[in-house]
Amino acid sequence: MFQEQKQKQTLPNSDSKCLMENWVEERLTSGVDDRAKRDILKHGNKGILSLDRFQESDTVTHTDYKRHEVKSQCTQGARSRLQEQELLKQFEREAEEEFSGEAVEPVTASVTKTDFFSREFVSKPPAPTRNHNYEIDQPITFWTEHRDRATGLTQVKARDTPFRRNDAFSQPIGEYWNEPKPHELDKYPMSG
Repeated sequence: MFQEQKQKQTLPNSDSKCLMENWVEERLTSGVDDRAKRDILKHGNKGILSLDRFQESDTVTHTDYKRHEVKSQCTQGARSRLQEQELLKQFEREAEEEFSGEAVEPVTASVTKTDFFSREFVSKPPAPTRNHNYEIDQPITFWTEHRDRATGLTQVKARDTPFRRNDAFSQPIGEYWNEPKPHELDKYPMSG
Protein backbone atom coordinates (compact mmCIF):
# COMPACT_ATOMS: atom_id res chain seq x y z
CA MET A 1 0.00 0.00 0.00
CA PHE A 2 2.82 2.37 0.88
CA GLN A 3 4.56 1.57 -2.43
CA GLU A 4 1.40 2.46 -4.46
CA GLN A 5 1.06 5.84 -2.74
CA LYS A 6 4.71 6.57 -3.33
CA GLN A 7 4.36 5.80 -7.06
CA LYS A 8 1.31 8.06 -7.44
CA GLN A 9 2.99 11.10 -5.88
CA THR A 10 3.90 13.85 -8.33
CA LEU A 11 6.45 16.61 -8.10
CA PRO A 12 4.99 19.84 -6.69
CA ASN A 13 6.95 22.05 -9.10
CA SER A 14 6.00 20.05 -12.19
CA ASP A 15 3.11 20.87 -14.50
CA SER A 16 2.69 17.25 -15.57
CA LYS A 17 2.03 14.01 -13.76
CA CYS A 18 5.60 12.85 -13.59
CA LEU A 19 6.47 10.13 -11.13
CA MET A 20 9.11 10.81 -8.51
CA GLU A 21 11.70 8.65 -10.18
CA ASN A 22 11.31 10.35 -13.63
CA TRP A 23 12.07 13.96 -12.70
CA VAL A 24 15.50 13.84 -14.34
CA GLU A 25 14.06 12.87 -17.72
CA GLU A 26 11.34 15.52 -17.50
CA ARG A 27 13.81 18.29 -16.77
CA LEU A 28 16.10 17.18 -19.60
CA THR A 29 13.28 17.40 -22.17
CA SER A 30 11.75 20.62 -20.85
CA GLY A 31 13.91 22.70 -23.21
CA VAL A 32 12.48 20.90 -26.22
CA ASP A 33 8.90 21.33 -24.99
CA ASP A 34 8.62 25.05 -25.66
CA ARG A 35 5.00 24.76 -26.78
CA ALA A 36 1.85 24.72 -24.69
CA LYS A 37 0.72 21.46 -23.15
CA ARG A 38 -2.49 21.27 -25.18
CA ASP A 39 -0.55 21.73 -28.45
CA ILE A 40 1.73 18.86 -27.52
CA LEU A 41 -1.23 16.62 -26.73
CA LYS A 42 -2.98 17.59 -29.95
CA HIS A 43 -0.12 17.45 -32.48
CA GLY A 44 2.40 15.22 -30.75
CA ASN A 45 5.80 16.02 -29.34
CA LYS A 46 8.16 16.36 -32.28
CA GLY A 47 11.81 16.72 -31.57
CA ILE A 48 12.10 14.24 -28.70
CA LEU A 49 13.44 11.35 -30.76
CA SER A 50 15.13 13.49 -33.42
CA LEU A 51 16.08 17.15 -33.50
CA ASP A 52 14.94 17.39 -37.13
CA ARG A 53 11.34 18.62 -36.67
CA PHE A 54 10.29 18.03 -40.29
CA GLN A 55 11.62 14.50 -40.61
CA GLU A 56 9.11 11.98 -41.92
CA SER A 57 8.75 8.85 -39.87
CA ASP A 58 10.45 5.91 -41.57
CA THR A 59 9.89 2.27 -40.88
CA VAL A 60 12.52 -0.42 -40.80
CA THR A 61 11.02 -1.97 -43.92
CA HIS A 62 11.43 1.20 -45.95
CA THR A 63 14.95 1.97 -44.81
CA ASP A 64 16.40 -1.55 -44.99
CA TYR A 65 14.63 -3.05 -47.99
CA LYS A 66 16.31 -2.44 -51.30
CA ARG A 67 15.02 -3.54 -54.64
CA HIS A 68 17.10 -6.16 -56.38
CA GLU A 69 19.11 -4.73 -59.19
CA VAL A 70 18.72 -7.11 -62.06
CA LYS A 71 21.13 -6.49 -64.87
CA SER A 72 19.13 -6.15 -68.03
CA GLN A 73 19.82 -8.98 -70.37
CA CYS A 74 19.67 -8.28 -74.05
CA THR A 75 16.50 -9.69 -75.51
CA GLN A 76 17.26 -8.19 -78.90
CA GLY A 77 20.17 -8.90 -81.15
CA ALA A 78 22.55 -6.31 -82.52
CA ARG A 79 21.26 -6.63 -86.10
CA SER A 80 17.57 -6.10 -85.19
CA ARG A 81 18.53 -3.19 -82.93
CA LEU A 82 20.43 -1.51 -85.81
CA GLN A 83 17.51 -2.15 -88.19
CA GLU A 84 15.13 -0.52 -85.71
CA GLN A 85 17.38 2.54 -85.40
CA GLU A 86 17.60 2.89 -89.19
CA LEU A 87 13.80 2.66 -89.52
CA LEU A 88 13.35 5.34 -86.86
CA LYS A 89 15.76 7.66 -88.68
CA GLN A 90 13.93 7.02 -91.97
CA PHE A 91 10.54 7.81 -90.37
CA GLU A 92 11.96 11.00 -88.85
CA ARG A 93 13.23 12.16 -92.27
CA GLU A 94 9.86 11.42 -93.91
CA ALA A 95 7.98 13.28 -91.17
CA GLU A 96 10.28 16.30 -91.48
CA GLU A 97 9.81 16.39 -95.26
CA GLU A 98 6.05 16.15 -94.85
CA PHE A 99 5.81 18.96 -92.31
CA SER A 100 8.50 21.20 -93.80
CA GLY A 101 6.33 21.96 -96.86
CA GLU A 102 4.22 25.10 -97.20
CA ALA A 103 2.13 25.85 -94.17
CA VAL A 104 -1.53 25.70 -95.09
CA GLU A 105 -3.75 28.11 -93.17
CA PRO A 106 -6.46 26.13 -91.40
CA VAL A 107 -10.11 26.90 -92.05
CA THR A 108 -11.47 28.59 -88.94
CA ALA A 109 -14.97 29.38 -90.18
CA SER A 110 -17.75 27.50 -88.46
CA VAL A 111 -20.76 26.00 -90.20
CA THR A 112 -22.96 28.81 -88.91
CA LYS A 113 -20.61 31.46 -90.22
CA THR A 114 -20.32 29.91 -93.67
CA ASP A 115 -24.01 29.08 -94.07
CA PHE A 116 -25.81 32.01 -92.44
CA PHE A 117 -23.47 35.00 -92.57
CA SER A 118 -22.84 35.23 -96.28
CA ARG A 119 -21.60 38.55 -97.69
CA GLU A 120 -23.81 38.08 -100.74
CA PHE A 121 -27.00 38.24 -98.69
CA VAL A 122 -28.50 41.70 -98.31
CA SER A 123 -31.18 42.17 -95.68
CA LYS A 124 -34.24 44.09 -96.86
CA PRO A 125 -37.19 44.83 -94.60
CA PRO A 126 -40.53 43.70 -96.05
CA ALA A 127 -42.74 46.30 -97.68
CA PRO A 128 -45.61 47.45 -95.43
CA THR A 129 -49.01 45.97 -96.28
CA ARG A 130 -50.91 49.00 -94.97
CA ASN A 131 -50.25 52.26 -93.15
CA HIS A 132 -49.67 51.82 -89.44
CA ASN A 133 -50.35 54.43 -86.81
CA TYR A 134 -48.76 53.51 -83.50
CA GLU A 135 -51.01 55.94 -81.59
CA ILE A 136 -54.29 54.35 -82.66
CA ASP A 137 -53.52 50.78 -83.76
CA GLN A 138 -53.95 48.08 -81.16
CA PRO A 139 -51.35 45.33 -80.90
CA ILE A 140 -52.35 41.89 -82.07
CA THR A 141 -52.01 39.44 -79.19
CA PHE A 142 -53.40 36.06 -78.29
CA TRP A 143 -56.29 37.63 -76.41
CA THR A 144 -57.23 40.06 -79.16
CA GLU A 145 -57.42 37.13 -81.55
CA HIS A 146 -59.49 35.01 -79.10
CA ARG A 147 -61.89 37.61 -77.69
CA ASP A 148 -64.85 35.32 -78.00
CA ARG A 149 -63.20 32.70 -75.73
CA ALA A 150 -62.30 35.11 -72.90
CA THR A 151 -64.82 35.08 -70.05
CA GLY A 152 -66.09 38.19 -68.29
CA LEU A 153 -65.68 40.57 -71.23
CA THR A 154 -68.38 42.76 -72.63
CA GLN A 155 -69.52 42.70 -76.21
CA VAL A 156 -66.82 43.88 -78.61
CA LYS A 157 -67.99 46.94 -80.51
CA ALA A 158 -65.07 47.37 -82.92
CA ARG A 159 -61.92 45.40 -83.76
CA ASP A 160 -59.50 48.30 -83.41
CA THR A 161 -60.36 49.18 -79.79
CA PRO A 162 -58.93 47.53 -76.72
CA PHE A 163 -61.21 45.09 -74.99
CA ARG A 164 -62.11 45.91 -71.40
CA ARG A 165 -64.06 44.45 -68.58
CA ASN A 166 -67.29 46.30 -68.00
CA ASP A 167 -67.82 47.20 -64.36
CA ALA A 168 -70.70 49.61 -64.97
CA PHE A 169 -73.23 47.09 -63.66
CA SER A 170 -71.77 47.27 -60.14
CA GLN A 171 -72.03 51.07 -59.76
CA PRO A 172 -75.41 52.83 -59.76
CA ILE A 173 -75.75 55.57 -62.38
CA GLY A 174 -76.60 58.12 -59.70
CA GLU A 175 -73.13 57.70 -58.20
CA TYR A 176 -71.29 58.73 -61.37
CA TRP A 177 -69.76 62.06 -60.45
CA ASN A 178 -67.88 63.61 -63.33
CA GLU A 179 -67.43 60.34 -65.20
CA PRO A 180 -69.20 59.68 -68.50
CA LYS A 181 -72.32 57.54 -68.27
CA PRO A 182 -72.10 53.95 -69.60
CA HIS A 183 -74.19 54.77 -72.68
CA GLU A 184 -71.86 57.69 -73.47
CA LEU A 185 -68.82 55.35 -73.58
CA ASP A 186 -70.17 53.47 -76.60
CA LYS A 187 -69.09 56.09 -79.12
CA TYR A 188 -66.40 54.00 -80.81
CA PRO A 189 -65.15 55.15 -84.22
CA MET A 190 -66.01 51.97 -86.13
CA SER A 191 -69.07 50.77 -84.21
CA GLY A 192 -71.44 50.93 -87.20
